Order: sequence, then structure tokens, then C-alpha cells
Amino acid sequence: KKEKVKSKEDVVLQKHSRPVTHVIMDPAGKTLFTCGKDKLVLAWSLPEGEYLRTFEGHRGAVWSCSVSPDGQYLLSCGADNMVLLWEVASARQLAEAQLPGVARYVEWAPRVGPHGGALRRVVGLAPPLQ
Repeated sequence: KKEKVKSKEDVVLQKHSRPVTHVIMDPAGKTLFTCGKDKLVLAWSLPEGEYLRTFEGHRGAVWSCSVSPDGQYLLSCGADNMVLLWEVASARQLAEAQLPGVARYVEWAPRVGPHGGALRRVVGLAPPLQ
């Protein structure tokens, strides 16, 4: 007798009030982060797609976010010229950096050098719109 294969339905994540600008998964593949024009970063469980928490602190659209390799921290950047550092588990803002222009992308990267394993922030800037 042939086994019945269960079909998986698509999960639609509905919580942002404006368009989503960026989607990224944590290194463990258990949490999805969505950035939006509504000034928020939202965390969702995988594969269920259940809403977990909101990272609220930007004063403009959030263009990008990046999860640290250990999954404990999140960087976000946006139209408010800010890069914010968050604790993933609590959605607590830990630090912020004001930039001279809009940050459109942010990413954690391993440090190259004798002290391997340390982390650094890499930020791409776009000139302010005239």
C-alpha cells in the first residue's frame, strides 16, 4: 500500500503594516526575521511561522538586518541613518550608531586575523538623498 504524503501549506506571515523590505533566517534555522517600512523588525518561529517578538526603535523604514553567528544578537539599519544592536532573546536594544547617511545593508562578518572568532560590524552606506 502506498503511503500518503502530507502536503505542506504555505505559511503567510501577517503583522507588518507596510511592505517588507528584507527577510533573513538565524544561523540555527529556527527564527526568521522580517524588516519593514513600518519601522519594525519582527521575529517568527520556523517552521511554524508563529510571531515571537518585535524589535522597535527605528524612526524610519528598516532596510536590512543581520543575526550574529551565535544567534544572540541582531543588527538592523534603516532610513533613519541608524544602525541598532539588539539582544535577540529579549528584543532589547543594546546600542545604536548614528551614521552620516542611510544604511541600506548590514551584516555580521568573522574577523580576519590572529584572534579568529571575534566579530565586527560591516555597514554599507548610501549618500543622503538630495
